Amino acid sequence: MNHVRSSITLITSLALIFFLGCTKADEQDRDNTAGNLTHPIAGFSYTGNDKPAPVTIEFTNTSEYADRFEWNFGDGYTSAEVNPVHTFHNGTNEPKSYLVTLKATDSGSGLSNTRAQSVKILPSK
Repeated sequence: MNHVRSSITLITSLALIFFLGCTKADEQDRDNTAGNLTHPIAGFSYTGNDKPAPVTIEFTNTSEYADRFEWNFGDGYTSAEVNPVHTFHNGTNEPKSYLVTLKATDSGSGLSNTRAQSVKILPSK
């Protein structure tokens, strides 16, 4: 009878150690190895396009679950910075729109997501 009680106590103790010793990071690792990967969500905002060209725009990366970023400013220039600053030019007499894209990638899984926004640049004075 004591042998059965000892076995139950041992099993209960091991179960408590396993469940109480599991951290959030362990849970995330377990989820990722089980195929439940969190997909990156690309996102950004910007400020500074309220003045005539040339104008410097500050981009704020709001992406989630990503650690590598590829920006394309729609004017032939790119960046790999997290929060880039870029100067746009407009040699026309009308407002000009540039399609800015951000590709956010989780380098661990290789998963990525892309977000694009049109940035309107006022003509030079």
